[in-house]
Parts: sequence; structure tokens; C-alpha cells
Amino acid sequence: MMKNIIVTLLLLASLVSCNTEDSKIKYSYSVNSQGMVRREMIARNAMTDTEIEMEGKAAFSADGNTITGITTGGFINYRDKEKELKITNSDGKIITNIKINDRKISLTSDTGKEIMADAARQVKKLQNKQK
Repeated sequence: MMKNIIVTLLLLASLVSCNTEDSKIKYSYSVNSQGMVRREMIARNAMTDTEIEMEGKAAFSADGNTITGITTGGFINYRDKEKELKITNSDGKIITNIKINDRKISLTSDTGKEIMADAARQVKKLQNKQK
């Protein structure tokens, strides 16, 4: 009986330690000389290897699955393992590039839409965390 209780407690302790997702996430926030907000997030653990670096404020589609814009002069660099998404705004022109293992992916493909939705979710979380 005592052995079962100890095993159960050990299992619960390991589950709690595995589910502390934010304990492995580092955030930073600063303002550059032009007054533009710069945010960074790095998340690394056994299941995650994600980095976001952004300058400016992102805009999102109504459903929240697409990053529709970034402040003029701003950028978003998102990487999740081998997936990359880069968005820039140069004089009002939004440029989006998506790659997997350095191979360009179409934004309109299912894979491109999935990467965009993942990035939008993470960027929104970062932006809301550091307003």
C-alpha cells in the first residue's frame, strides 16, 4: 500500500513539472531610439524550440490565424524548430516569407497556412504579454 502511494506521488510530481510550460520561456521587452517596441521570446524544452523576435506592433485577421500587418519599419522573425516565418513592412509594403529547412513554402498552401496560424498565435501571446 505504501509503495503504491509513493509511486503515485512520484508520478504526480513528474506530471506537474512537465506541465510548467512558462518555466522554460524567456521574454524581453525594450523600446528602440525611434520609440518602436521590441519584443523577444525564446521557448526551449524537450518538446519546444521556438523563437520570436519582433519590432513594432502586429495586426491580425478577425479569426486570429493570420498576421495581416506590422508597424511600418517593423518586422517579425518567428522560428519553430525547422519552420521559419519572416514578415517585414517596408514603406507600407508587407513582405511575408515562410520556409521549412530553408525551402520556401507558399503562404497559400496548407503548410503555409498552418505555420502562419502557429506564428500568429505565438506573436499575439507575446504582444499581449508585453503591452
